[in-house]
Parts: sequence; C-alpha cells; structure tokens
Amino acid sequence: MSDNCWYKNGIKFSCQGCGGCCSGEPGYVWLNQDEINAIAQELQISTIDFIQKYTRNIQGKISLIEKPNYDCIFLDNNRCKIYNARPVQCSTYPFWKISLTNPNDFKDATCNCPGVNLTDKSKLKLYTVPEINKIATSSTI
Repeated sequence: MSDNCWYKNGIKFSCQGCGGCCSGEPGYVWLNQDEINAIAQELQISTIDFIQKYTRNIQGKISLIEKPNYDCIFLDNNRCKIYNARPVQCSTYPFWKISLTNPNDFKDATCNCPGVNLTDKSKLKLYTVPEINKIATSSTI
C-alpha cells in the first residue's frame, strides 16, 4: 500500500462500540496460537477447553464459533466479553488489507458501521495513510 492510493487523504473512523462489526452475518474470526492462548487466559480456562467450547476447524484453520443469529460468541449486549484479548482481526477493523483494496470494498466492509458513517464527521478520528498501512500490515485478513 503506497501513499498514492484511494485513501491518500486518510480515513475518518472512531469505534462507536455498537457491536455491529461482530454481529449479523456469518463469517470467520481466524485465530492463531498466541490469540488462542490469550483468550483462554482471559477466560481463565485451559486452551483445550477454549478450543473445544468456542472454536471450529475450517479446512485446518481455527475460527471462533458464532451464536445461531451469527453474532460472535463473545458479543454480549453489544460489548466484547474478551475485549482485552480480542483477536488481531477484530482489533484492526476496519483497516483490513482485503477492505482497503478499493473504495467499494471498504464501503462494503463498513456499510453498517456508524464509526465510519457518522453524519457529524468531526467526531471521527482521521487516520493517515501511514497509520492505516501500519494497522493493515498487522491485520490477518
């Protein structure tokens, strides 16, 4: 991602804590071993118990399970129960490599996110290209 891209003027975003990015549609939240360990520790359970109770294997990769309505298993009253140990995929939203490819992909990824689509844009933090690229580089998707 270079400075000569569609978001060269930055992107305004501030998480509103609505839980919308964690709910409503089926999907995958991919986990690596460090994230599994951190979440298990946060929940004060063994990694084996965590894997058995809260994850699924998708073609050899580990993902969090979802509630029947497709909300993240850890979303409770629009709040993340594992916020302090949330996966990188969650902490880097909406600056995922896959959503920064072009403006349409970003719009699709954030269409229900009030943190991007607030009417009063002055309440949003402006992320610069270097900040966005740094976050995207650490993103898992």
